[in-house]
Amino acid sequence: MTSAQLPPALAEALRTAADRWSSVPSPWLVGGSCGLTYHEVPIAAAPRDLDIYVDAEGADAFHRALADFAVDEQQYNETERYRSVLSHYAIGGVTVELVAGFEVREPGALYRVDIAGAMRTYALRADANGASIGVMPLAHELAFNLLRHRPDRYERIAAAMRSDLPSHLPALIRILEDNRFDENWRARLLGLLDVPGDILGAAGEATACRE
Repeated sequence: MTSAQLPPALAEALRTAADRWSSVPSPWLVGGSCGLTYHEVPIAAAPRDLDIYVDAEGADAFHRALADFAVDEQQYNETERYRSVLSHYAIGGVTVELVAGFEVREPGALYRVDIAGAMRTYALRADANGASIGVMPLAHELAFNLLRHRPDRYERIAAAMRSDLPSHLPALIRILEDNRFDENWRARLLGLLDVPGDILGAAGEATACRE
């Protein structure tokens, strides 16, 4: 379990959410700037809010468990790049965004974030004021930030992954196996990690054939 720490207000808000969600059977994971903090990836400013990811199937249960903190209702949100169901909460002055069924689309790529599958399998375990929580794997953060064209994030994430590549590469291969990334996106991801393209083997062939 990581020893990295969030700012106190964020850690307490996260512990409150974890307590409320203890009876929800579906998994949830922390992402965004808080997730990067737990992974000890340097970011430009300290995190100020919480991004929590769940699968679409469990969205209603998570929302009901935090209903007395809610500042809005769950709403389907779609842009040219993103699809998700969003809702927001205020816990001790901290804004919490619940992101359900998250998808990222770019020409040549379609990334559906699978919390119960790949993400939970490779999640980092962390502590939030005594509550054990899961954190999105760095492979997700690399793919997501590359697709949204955030070099300020993905370059630092890639550097962190390169320092212990064997522990991070399986998650990236799983993401590529389960989603559509064309040759250009795969080459960019692997280039950031200084990994030869043939290391993916069958994973590269599988993703090339996906819609």
